[in-house]
This record gives sequence, C-alpha cells and structure tokens, in this order.
Amino acid sequence: MGVVRLDSRAEERRASDMFGVDLTLHKSYITDKALARAQKRIPLISRVGKFDNEDLERLTLQGPHALVIDDPLPVLRDVHDLCFAHYIIGIKENFKGSFPDYCCGMSSINLFVNLLHHGYSNTLFANNHDANHCYALIPVIHAGKPGVIIADPTAQQLWKSKTPRVSAELRTGKWKYNTDWAQGADLFPTRIITPDTLRRELQENQRVGRQRTNLYECENPGVKEHLAVCYSNPRSLKNKRA
Repeated sequence: MGVVRLDSRAEERRASDMFGVDLTLHKSYITDKALARAQKRIPLISRVGKFDNEDLERLTLQGPHALVIDDPLPVLRDVHDLCFAHYIIGIKENFKGSFPDYCCGMSSINLFVNLLHHGYSNTLFANNHDANHCYALIPVIHAGKPGVIIADPTAQQLWKSKTPRVSAELRTGKWKYNTDWAQGADLFPTRIITPDTLRRELQENQRVGRQRTNLYECENPGVKEHLAVCYSNPRSLKNKRA
C-alpha cells in the first residue's frame, strides 16, 4: 500500500491564514468574514442529510470512473481546504453541540455533495457501519496504480492526539484505513453512496413530487465491485490549484 500524506500542521497553518481564522479555531475567534469565506467553498450544508432537489440538480452526477492524477499534492491541498472549510462551519455553527464528535455522518454527506459541486465527479460517501465512521472517497489512478483519496472532515475524533483536525491523503494498492478509532479497526467502507445512486434517488423523488432528497436512503453495499468498475473507466482530472 502506498500512502501520500500532507504535513497536517503546515497545511492547517496555511488554511487558517487563507480563511482568516486563528489556528486555535475556537468558536468565538471565527469572524463572520471567515465564516463567509468557508461557506463560499462549502455552499451546500445540511444537518440531517437532506438537500433540496433544486440544489442537487446542479451537480454533475456521472457513472463510475476513476480520476487520473499526475501530481497528487495540489489535489490533496484542494480537498484538505474543503474539509477545513467545513470544519470552520461546523465549529462556528456548533453542529450537534459536539462538533466534530458524533458528526461524521452529516459532515461526510456535506463533503460528498460539495466535492461533487467542485468537480470531483466520482466522489463517494463512505460508511463503515461496523466501526460507525463515515468519510468521503475519491477513486483515483496515480502512477498507473489504482487508489483512493480519503477525505475525512472529522478525522480529529479518530486519534487520541486529536490531530489532525481533518485529513486528505492518497492511498494506492490494497489500502486500509486504520486509526485509533474502534481499537484500530480498518475503516474500509461497508456501504457507499455513489453519484449514480444519488441520481436515481433524485429522479425518483422528482417523479413522485418530493421536494427534498434524503441521501442516507442512497446507501448501498458492493463497495469493491463499484471501485473495480471505476478503475476500468479512467478519466483525466482538470488541473487543481496548488
């Protein structure tokens, strides 16, 4: 298994400067201007996993594919910044009164939708039901090897050290996702939401006249099978900013 990680402390300092927040990220130190910057990056937010169909219709919901990336660092930084923007919003708006604790599901749903919004067209919502943790996945091919970008908007709760706050890392080959969570269990997903399943649920809701779509109703098994189809259909990723 190959792993490419960012320097989490350096990336948090960089992202803090970019969004204009104090590195402590205490709620009282997050200004309205900083919150607005974060909300510009993460425009689609739900606390219950439901979104207006009108918002979801604007997303490009494509079939399974893997994004071919040459230099992973600009992509990882961009994904990290989206996770960090969501973290700012979660702290400021005090999701569930405990953010990031007990917020992995709603946070990962939000990240899933916003990654699609930002052009990561094959993003998956990933749920390890047994270990009770969710995150987002982007199937990729790097240096000819299949892999994933793991984007975790509530990574802080997974580690005894409480760092990093969020994570974005590339794993290739036969990958696992082990942390301090659940006695070090592998958090490889047991269920996923794909753009395909989201599109079908959206179409059904439109057919019967429902105005909102509950993304949790889009979950399905068959994770390895879906990833295999993704890797058989590679597509280039447009350049992301460094």
